[in-house]
Amino acid sequence: MDSQPGADELVRSSQKDVYYLNWLKDIASDVSRGILGSRLWIKWQRELQILTELAYFGLSTLSGYQTLGEEYCYLIQVEDTRKSIPSFSRRLLMVLLSTLTPYLLEKLLSKLEKEIRSPELLRTLSEEDRRRLKLLIPVLKNLISLFQQIHTISFYFNGVFYHIAKRFTRIKHILVRETEKDQLASITYRILGWLSFIQLIISIIQWLPLYIRPSTSQSNHPLIPG
Repeated sequence: MDSQPGADELVRSSQKDVYYLNWLKDIASDVSRGILGSRLWIKWQRELQILTELAYFGLSTLSGYQTLGEEYCYLIQVEDTRKSIPSFSRRLLMVLLSTLTPYLLEKLLSKLEKEIRSPELLRTLSEEDRRRLKLLIPVLKNLISLFQQIHTISFYFNGVFYHIAKRFTRIKHILVRETEKDQLASITYRILGWLSFIQLIISIIQWLPLYIRPSTSQSNHPLIPG
């Protein structure tokens, strides 16, 4: 009978996928370096990793098959209602969000940081405006980190949506084998959830005064410690 997998099974499935993805990336890296040469390989290394991820999920998730991690843990992707397989468009959106979003955010923040450090721009700004601009990138990075922490805490408590992309697309899993629930694992993840929640609250308490207090020394401090 189909049932909801535990958090430990979702984590184990993801770890298995990461293992195979890293193995494929190593192979793709060796092949591309031999074809492109070291200079071009270094320049396009990140993009080649993205292409490898797209190929892996394209041959599995987008083709209607389980990933190797899902197959290992007897998991199948389903709609939020757990009554049907996700549509191709929903699976495509999930794959694009999981592979391209981190890459595009990284590129966007890098470009924004270069623009902010531009001498031409800095000359036209007051000292106060410069200070605020210097805070912009750390604030954005730490807000992204804050969102990721909240997502992880939610997973620890609920045991659903291990990946952010699946939370956005509402893609869940069902377990297609008979298994006994690991109560110890469930308790362990709830403890992790509470510990992570306490750490998050402490981080926010430490972060808010640094962000609110009008001090020119703020830019030298991390906005969310740890």
